[in-house]
Amino acid sequence: MLNFKKKKYLVTFSSIIIILIVFATLINAKSNQNTDESIDKECDLEISNNENSSIYEEPLELFDKVISDLEELSGIATSKENEDTIWAHNDSSSNGEIFALDKEGNITMRVEINEFEDIEDMCIGNYNNKEYIFVGDFGDNSEEREDCIISMMEEPLLGEEISNESKDFTYVYSDGEAHNCESIGYTQYVSDGTIYLFTKEKNIKVFKLIVSDLDENEENVAEYVGELEIEDFKKPSAADISRDGTYLIIRDEKNIFKLSVDDPSNFDDILTKDVISINCPEEPNGEAITIDPNTKSLYTASEEQPKVLYEIPLN
Repeated sequence: MLNFKKKKYLVTFSSIIIILIVFATLINAKSNQNTDESIDKECDLEISNNENSSIYEEPLELFDKVISDLEELSGIATSKENEDTIWAHNDSSSNGEIFALDKEGNITMRVEINEFEDIEDMCIGNYNNKEYIFVGDFGDNSEEREDCIISMMEEPLLGEEISNESKDFTYVYSDGEAHNCESIGYTQYVSDGTIYLFTKEKNIKVFKLIVSDLDENEENVAEYVGELEIEDFKKPSAADISRDGTYLIIRDEKNIFKLSVDDPSNFDDILTKDVISINCPEEPNGEAITIDPNTKSLYTASEEQPKVLYEIPLN
């Protein structure tokens, strides 16, 4: 039999062993908890930093109808002054007209412009506190044109007499080359009004024209900004810049991408920004896109008949 001292020693030793086991268990549990929290934080960070995730909903079809006057629709621009109005034009078959459409596909106004060689895109923006429509006659599939044209006219109001004449500015590219172009955007936050041009090339070249420097009687020069590199992106067919000047929307036939800048006065920084992919509707020959200045929704359309107008709302 063990004497009392031995029993006391064994009890004390056992107690120490039990305490150590409990302590080790608690340390292990805490370590596992910290590991789980670390994994959760890493997952959250991965999700929040996923620049390729779309922040837009699936496209909604607003109308699907034959619009005989827009047989070769190539560009659209959403109005801020005329409620629920989208301006549109044909491609090389423009016949010197642009059209105002409602969101059911009805033509609500026709405006005569000059008959240009190859109109490809349009946009609307504010310059000197007035709303202007900018039309780009810069299509050049063979890359042989000696100069291109930007036409600028104050936006007419529905129901009022059309009295505004356009101003047409010829321009060349500062690199001395001819470029096919189908994408235009405008921002009032760069030099109080600047037009951006995005060439239809795999390595998209970006040029800009400062509106206040344009001269109807001289050959203007579009300044080279740099190249816009977007992976898995074909040649762009349309673009638009948001009214607050903070982001660019650019598309090809199957893809739509968004690029944002922190400071709208430094829009040239768009060349260095990451892209966010946006759900693009299936539309053969997708040629047009615009940002609604009131709702921030996107609208897209194609050359094909019947004409289908898609709306892509924000989440």
